[in-house]
Amino acid sequence: MEWLRAELHSSPKPAILFMHHPLLGAPLEQMKYSILQNGKELRRVIEDTNVKAIFSGHVHYANLFLENGILNVTADSTAYHINCANPHRHFITDGTSYNIISLTDQQIGVETRSLLLGTDTIKAFDVADTGFVDRSILYNEMNRVLN
Repeated sequence: MEWLRAELHSSPKPAILFMHHPLLGAPLEQMKYSILQNGKELRRVIEDTNVKAIFSGHVHYANLFLENGILNVTADSTAYHINCANPHRHFITDGTSYNIISLTDQQIGVETRSLLLGTDTIKAFDVADTGFVDRSILYNEMNRVLN
């Protein structure tokens, strides 16, 4: 985060971030357990910078939202799609898509290209708690990996 902060604050150029886990936004309320767990810290880092967009994936369904002038785009999946309209019962279907991102000096465009949109449920799984993961789990895992 410190490196990112330094890079963003030292450059007048517009920036676009690409990351695996998305930030929490309105379309992701049903998948809070699966979003970037230190999103508040990232928001502080990018505050008052030239970040124009954040692109991510991980949740297996396409969504986007605008927050503080920053476009947040989450790509669908290249493997399967998750329907999480019901917060406690998520359904998996066949689905493969990708995004094409178009950039100009003044605009960012995103086009989702679907290759397969299955409708049959392959699997369903229950989610008892759609809230955040226990932070101690994250810290313990980070310490294990870094040490």
